[in-house]
Amino acid sequence: MPNFSGVAVYTPLKDGQFYGYIHAKPDGTPFYVGKGHGRRMLNFTKRNPHHKNVVAKYGRENILMGKLDCSSEEISFELEKGLIACLRRMNAPLVNRTGGGEGVTGFPLSKEHRAKISALMTGRPGRPRTPEALAKFRATRLGYKPSEQAKANMRAAALRKAPPSEETRAKLSAAGKNISKETRLKRGASIRAYWVRKRLAAQQEVEKNA
Repeated sequence: MPNFSGVAVYTPLKDGQFYGYIHAKPDGTPFYVGKGHGRRMLNFTKRNPHHKNVVAKYGRENILMGKLDCSSEEISFELEKGLIACLRRMNAPLVNRTGGGEGVTGFPLSKEHRAKISALMTGRPGRPRTPEALAKFRATRLGYKPSEQAKANMRAAALRKAPPSEETRAKLSAAGKNISKETRLKRGASIRAYWVRKRLAAQQEVEKNA
């Protein structure tokens, strides 16, 4: 098993200087290989869950780090891939999800590329739904009535919520009193328009199924 304890491959971080780097456990066992520039090696927030678990277990201040400067980004990619392959052959417990060498720093996506990504992601969980998907969803909800068990669960959940504090009540009351007449009219118009659209959608669905 490779061990990096007592070995320091470190030079001052410089903006624009690409490098390959290794994160190791306190006993010197490497667990992650990366490439970057600037302060990327010191950034522990944008990491995969496995990397975060290791850091949480040993403490960020106890993680050992080493880096090797590269003359270009392409070379840093090759160094990253080579280190990952070498350490995996040595059975190092790396948490890298891939073999390295992905991505290009600051690479701009074209409009066509962005459009393709958007089309692929549309309709997936957590992504904007297509108009057809929204129509189907609304159709399934028309006339829906929760069961008695569901109602009981909702009531129980509401009772478990802590009541708002006096301070919160005062703020809500003040906010309601300070709403201008124009804002009230806009809200009223918006609510009326919502129910008109809902009735029209229900009517269209009934006519469609007639």
